[in-house]
Amino acid sequence: MLNFTSFILCSFVVLGLYGSPANSQEGPGSICLLKDAPHQCGAFCLSALGSLYDQMADFETKMHSQQESLSKVESTLVSSKGTLDKINTQTEGLQNLKQLTEGLKKLENVLTNKEERITSQMEDLKINFDARLDRMQDQVKAGSNKLEEPKAVTSLKAIPPKFELIGSRYFYIEENNPQNWTTASKTCREMSGHLASFKNKDELDAFRNRLNQYKNYWIGINDHKKKGDFVSLASAKPAFLNWEPNEPYYFEAEQNCIFLGVCSSGELCMLLNPCTIPLNFICQADDEI
Repeated sequence: MLNFTSFILCSFVVLGLYGSPANSQEGPGSICLLKDAPHQCGAFCLSALGSLYDQMADFETKMHSQQESLSKVESTLVSSKGTLDKINTQTEGLQNLKQLTEGLKKLENVLTNKEERITSQMEDLKINFDARLDRMQDQVKAGSNKLEEPKAVTSLKAIPPKFELIGSRYFYIEENNPQNWTTASKTCREMSGHLASFKNKDELDAFRNRLNQYKNYWIGINDHKKKGDFVSLASAKPAFLNWEPNEPYYFEAEQNCIFLGVCSSGELCMLLNPCTIPLNFICQADDEI
């Protein structure tokens, strides 16, 4: 096969160099008649075509290199296309994320506006509720005070000056002018009253937050007529007593008068004392107790 190919190529070369046989007959020159052209011309043709073979081999090498470069370029293009697809996908994702972010922001604004409206409404409701509650408490307090307000003694035609309602009766508390029991009794009468007595413990306890706990106060209970028989100065009736422990204790002959003070338990208690000692005092406006 190689000999035949060489022969063909050699023929073309020889024809190119020497012309065709016909032309050779017309012009001057010699004609080489070959009896065994493939074998006779093979070495010559191979020698003549050596450079052509080298060029073809070099061309094939370059073509192979170009083919490899082309393959690399194609691979690069394919890779670039994949990267581009990824970029496009990421871009679409970013666009979707942007749209989602904008949607969330709008939703946040809507929720914020609703929250502000709800908060404002809640504040208004709270203010209205507090106002209504205050009014209800005032009404309840007023009704409670009206129900619990003690009735004053009805036998009084007029309330003496400086007397105030404590419990269900009117009293005057002297804080700044200590006097002995007899003088205090006279002072109360001049004010249209009497040294005070109490009808029960509830009435006595009503004075607990009105009296100075560091002072003592004369009251109208005494046993001048009969020792140990304590009566009210205003009505001469047996008096309500709330003794300090170990009272009454007599240590002097003229110890016939009772004063009011704070006992060891913190409550108001009654103690027996000589009537000549100056103390503050309490007057009552009526003479029923």
